[in-house]
Amino acid sequence: MKSDFLFKKKPASFATLMILVLAVSTLSLPFFGLNVSGAANAPVYAPNRSKSPIDLPSAPSSVDRVVVTLLTQELLGQLADGVTYTYWTFNGTVPGPFIRLREGQQVEMHIKNAANSTMSHSIDSHAILGSGGGSVFSQTPPEQESTFQFTAMRAGLYIYHCATPDIPTHIANGMYGLMLVEPVGGLPKVDREFYVVQGEFYTTGGFGEKGYQAFSYQKANAETLEYVVFNSKVGSLGGGIPKVKVGETVRIFFGNGGPNLISSFHVIGGIFDRVHLEGSIVSDPIRNVQTTLVPAGGSTMVEFTAEVPGKWILVDHSLFRIHRGALGVIEVEGSANPSIFSSIKNATSAPVTDTHMSNMTTMTSTTATPSGSTNPSGNMEVAIENYAYAPTELTITVGTTVTWTNMDPVGHAVTEGTLESTKPANQRAFDSSNGAQAKYDLILTGQSWSYTFTTPGTYDYYCIPHPYMIARITVLPSGGSPSQGSQGYGDFTVVLTGKEIYAMTAFGLVIIVALMAIFARSGKKGN
Repeated sequence: MKSDFLFKKKPASFATLMILVLAVSTLSLPFFGLNVSGAANAPVYAPNRSKSPIDLPSAPSSVDRVVVTLLTQELLGQLADGVTYTYWTFNGTVPGPFIRLREGQQVEMHIKNAANSTMSHSIDSHAILGSGGGSVFSQTPPEQESTFQFTAMRAGLYIYHCATPDIPTHIANGMYGLMLVEPVGGLPKVDREFYVVQGEFYTTGGFGEKGYQAFSYQKANAETLEYVVFNSKVGSLGGGIPKVKVGETVRIFFGNGGPNLISSFHVIGGIFDRVHLEGSIVSDPIRNVQTTLVPAGGSTMVEFTAEVPGKWILVDHSLFRIHRGALGVIEVEGSANPSIFSSIKNATSAPVTDTHMSNMTTMTSTTATPSGSTNPSGNMEVAIENYAYAPTELTITVGTTVTWTNMDPVGHAVTEGTLESTKPANQRAFDSSNGAQAKYDLILTGQSWSYTFTTPGTYDYYCIPHPYMIARITVLPSGGSPSQGSQGYGDFTVVLTGKEIYAMTAFGLVIIVALMAIFARSGKKGN
C-alpha cells in the first residue's frame, strides 16, 4: 500500500519530481565528458612495482635440480610520487626476483609471457654458459611458455635481463635482476642481506613531471636519461627503509641493470670492509673501500659492519644523479659510540640532520604543458613518437583529413575507442588495424595512415598493442569553432557521440515510461 503512495495519492507530485530530475540532468550536460586525455588527466597513482631490498631467499635450495619460473608482464607502476610508468617486469617487480643457486645445480627455467603483453620476452642470464645466455631457447610471444635447462657452472653474482630485440629497450623498461651462484659450501654468514639494482628510465616528460610518462626511445638512444633509481623508484629501496642494528654485519648484492650508465656505488657514512669486484665472489675481496665502480650489466657484492647508529645513504657517487632519484637509505639503530663518532662543537644550532637527504627536496621538476591543438579546417598531421600521439588533443571540422605518421621503431595502431570499450570492431568509426576484417595491421616505422572525418563528435582513440597510448579528436560542424567559454552555463559546445548518445536515449526512455505510467494511473483514478 505504501509503495503505491506516490502514484495513488500524489501523481502530480511524482510527475513534477521526474521532470525535475530530467531538467537537472540536462543542465548537467556541460559537465559530462571532462575526462580529457593529457597530463592533467593522466593517472597519478599506480601499484608499487619496486622490489623490496629484503625480498630474497636466504640460501639456495638443497635439491640438485630446481625449477625457476619467470612470468613476464607489462604493468603500470609508480616511478615517483605522482608519476606513473609502464614497467616491463619479471614476476611483477623491478628488479625481478633474486635467483639464488649453487654451483653445479641443474636448473629447469620456465619463461611465461602474460596474455596481455604487447611484446615477446626472454631471458639472457650472464650465469648461463650457452648461446645468448638462454635467450635462443626462450623467445616467448604473449600467452606462450618456453622451457630450457642449464647447469650453474661458475660461482658468481650475475645480471640477468630480457634479450628480445630491441634488447636495450627491454632492459630500459625494467627487465633485469640478479642471479647468485654460490660456491660449494656457500657464502660466509652475515646478519643482514639486501638486494639492490640500479637502473635508468627514459621518459617523454622531464624528471618529476606529473602523470603518466611513456618510454622515450629517442632519449634512450641518445643516453639522455630522466631518472636514475635503485629498485625502480625514486628515493627509496622499495618496501620501506631497511633497518639493521649496531654491530650487525651487512651484505649488499648490488647490480647495475643499466642499460647505459656506469655506477659509482657508495654508502655515505660507511666503509666497505670487503668488496668482491664485478661479481667475482670466489676471488679474494679488496678491503676498506669507499666507492666501487659497477658497469652496466655488472654487479658487486659488498660487506660492512654497522658500527654507529644513523641513516646510511646509498648513492651513485656521480652525485648529480641524486637529483634524478638515485638515493636509498639503510637505518642503523642502537647506542651511540662516542669513541668512533661524536660532535665536539657544532657551528649551527639547527637540528642535526643529514643534508644528503634534504638535498632530495630540491629536485628539479617540470610542469606539463598543454598538448591540445586546434585547426578548424584543412588537413592535420599527428606524429606517433616516443610511444605517444602528438598532439594528444585535436579540434577539427567536418571534412578534415588527419594523417598519423609513425616515427617509432615499433608498429602502432590508431583505433577509435578505449581499451575498456565494448564496441564491436565493425562499429568503430576508424581503425587502422582493420579489426573488422579480423586483421591486425600495424602502422610500421615511417609509414602513415589517414582518415577523413565526416561526422561531428568527440572521438577517443588508442593504440591496440600499446593501450596506454591514448588521444582525442573533437570534430565540429562545418563553420564551427572551438568553445571559448567555461564548462559551466556560459558559451559552450556539447558534442555527443557513441556511449553518450546511448546513455541519453536510455535515460529519455525511462522518463517517458515513467510519465506514461503516471498518466495512466491518474486516468484510472479520474474515471
